[in-house]
Amino acid sequence: MAYVYIAPDIRGGVERFIIETEKRLRLLGCQVKLFCNRFDPSNAFRELVQMDKVVVPHRLDLFGRFRMYYSMKAIRAATLKANEWKPDIILLGAGFLWTKYILKGVDAPAVSRVHVPVPIKHGPVNRIYRWLTRLESIERESLKYKPIICNSEFTKRMILRLEPN
Repeated sequence: MAYVYIAPDIRGGVERFIIETEKRLRLLGCQVKLFCNRFDPSNAFRELVQMDKVVVPHRLDLFGRFRMYYSMKAIRAATLKANEWKPDIILLGAGFLWTKYILKGVDAPAVSRVHVPVPIKHGPVNRIYRWLTRLESIERESLKYKPIICNSEFTKRMILRLEPN
């Protein structure tokens, strides 16, 4: 299994999920590799420092204003590297709203794992930016990709509100 996540070094819930998933799959005899865009071992959990990983450096934002755009591109770069590894499955730890773009040309099956989807209200400048970068249409189409793993019933309800089908 290839696990793709932007920066698994902040000691949060996603990082604990990666650790537990890897531990359980390893006990079953599976091989798990982490593909990420940034990794600082001084901040990360010990288990993640020891985990087999590939760091695919990528620009993550431009003064914080275009974070979604650069995150989407960074996750895609890591996913393409994961696909070269020929995994049985790719687990996306971020970017579920961009799966249409991220998985373009990827032949391994993929699952999106969602912690909390937060619908954002966009101002006029952000709406123009989203239109120019095609984020709106990518997000709308990506909601049709299945399956999605939700951390809670709350997350499930939020996603079903965005895309009931």
